[in-house]
Amino acid sequence: PKGPKAAPFFLPSLPGLEPKFVALDSNNQLKEVSLSDIKSKSKSRILNFKDYEPNTHFMQLLQQKLFDEAVEYISNKGPSSIDLEIKQLYYNTEILLMLEFLIYCLQTNVAFELFQTLLNVVLQVHSETILNDDILQEKLEELRSSQNSHWDRLQKMFHYNKCLISFVSGLQT
Repeated sequence: PKGPKAAPFFLPSLPGLEPKFVALDSNNQLKEVSLSDIKSKSKSRILNFKDYEPNTHFMQLLQQKLFDEAVEYISNKGPSSIDLEIKQLYYNTEILLMLEFLIYCLQTNVAFELFQTLLNVVLQVHSETILNDDILQEKLEELRSSQNSHWDRLQKMFHYNKCLISFVSGLQT
């Protein structure tokens, strides 16, 4: 086998403000190539995330307002996956969708323990963002009032059960 041609130590270039390299084309003719041409033809394997907006399946469900499917999806995930999903919420619109999802979970009485866990992690991770945005604060206030009304209902049920147990146990003595 033949060895490769020896490449020059320095690439030949033309003087100027923008670097322009001199290359040989297929006919062994000198051809001028600019740096921007080289960059545009680059086949880099490094992804530029400005070109992509990576959405997780959970975020897609929230954007489509498919909250029942989102509850099922997030219920089947482990703690580290849930933590990652919440930490990937970057934009205020995504956090707003998450707060709407939490309000839905609370109003439909679905997965209360999951709701409390998600609320705790969202507030720990995104508290500064929520405090700096008026729309997010309003949504959080709506969530708080909804949670207070549900807690009042639960507290009344607890009180009723306690009174009933006290009454029944008093009859037996």
